[in-house]
Amino acid sequence: MPRLRKVYRNRDIVMVTSRTEEGLPLLPYSFVNLIIWSSLAKAKELYPVDIICFCFSTNHFHMLLKVINPEDFCGFVGYVKQETAHGINRLLGRRKKTIWEEGYDSPVVLDSEEIFNRIAYILTNPVKDKLSSSIESYRGVSSFQVNKRKCVAIARSSISPLNDPDKPWKEEKEKSARLLDLNNHEIDLEVDLLSFKDCFANTARMSDLDVLKKIQDRINIYLSRLEPIKIVSSQRESLRRPYIPKAFGRRTICLSTIPKLRKRFISFYRSLVEQAKQAYQAVRKGFHLEFPPGVFLPTLPRAINMIRPELSVLS
Repeated sequence: MPRLRKVYRNRDIVMVTSRTEEGLPLLPYSFVNLIIWSSLAKAKELYPVDIICFCFSTNHFHMLLKVINPEDFCGFVGYVKQETAHGINRLLGRRKKTIWEEGYDSPVVLDSEEIFNRIAYILTNPVKDKLSSSIESYRGVSSFQVNKRKCVAIARSSISPLNDPDKPWKEEKEKSARLLDLNNHEIDLEVDLLSFKDCFANTARMSDLDVLKKIQDRINIYLSRLEPIKIVSSQRESLRRPYIPKAFGRRTICLSTIPKLRKRFISFYRSLVEQAKQAYQAVRKGFHLEFPPGVFLPTLPRAINMIRPELSVLS
C-alpha cells in the first residue's frame, strides 16, 4: 500500500502512531524510560509542537499533537524515533539496526468529540494492552498527570551496552544511576492537555474545568469497556525477546465522529495532492508551477539534470 501524503496546517490536531519492526525494545525499565523522556524533551526544544498527550508501550507509541509549524511537526516525530532508536541500539551493543517501521500514521483529528476519544484511547492504552492494572500505576512513559516534567538530557555517548540484554532487570538500578551520573543537563518538557481547546468552537466556550471533566468522563467510559484482565508482567523480560506484531491498523487521512466533516476533508486532501502532483510533474519538465500551501515539497531534480539528462546517472 503506498504511503499517504502528509498534509498538516497550523493548529491542526494530529494523532501520531508508530510501531517497532520487531521485538519489545521499549519495555518499561527505568533506563529505557530515561532515554524516551530525554528524546521527547530534546525533540520539543528543537522542533516546537504543542504536546496534548502521549503513551509509549513496549513496541509502539501514540501521541496527540497540535501543529505550530508544519515543518517542525515532522522534525519532532522524526527526532523522537531517531533518538530512541540510537539509545536502544546502544543498550543492545549494536551499531546499526532498524528499530522503527518506516514512516508513521498521522491522521488529522477534525472535531472535539473525536479529540476526547483519542485522549481516552491513548491514556488508557497501558490498561488495554494488559501492561498495568490502572493508568496511574503504569511504569512506562505516559503523559498522564504530567504538566511539566524535568527530563535529563541523555547524551548518546553516555549509553553503554547492557552486560546481559536478556536479563536487564539485574542491572536496572546500576544502569539508570550511571546515566543520571553522566548527564546533568535538564530540559523542561511541557504537556498541555487543553491546547486543543481553542481549535473548536464548542470547547472554546467551555471552562477548563468542564473540559477536564469531560476528558475524565471519557476515560472512565473507555476503562469500563475493558473486561477484568490478568496483567502481563513486563518487569522481567528480555530486551531481545522475539516478537512480531500480528495486527496492523489501516493508515488513515483523518479521524472524525462527523461523516460530513470527514468526507469534506478527504475531498480537500485529494484535491491538494492532485495539485501538488501536477506542480511536481511540471517542474520535472523544466516549467515553474507553484506548489499549493500545506504540502511538503518533494526533493526536486537538480537543474543540471534537466539541461543534460545523460548526467542524471551520476547524481
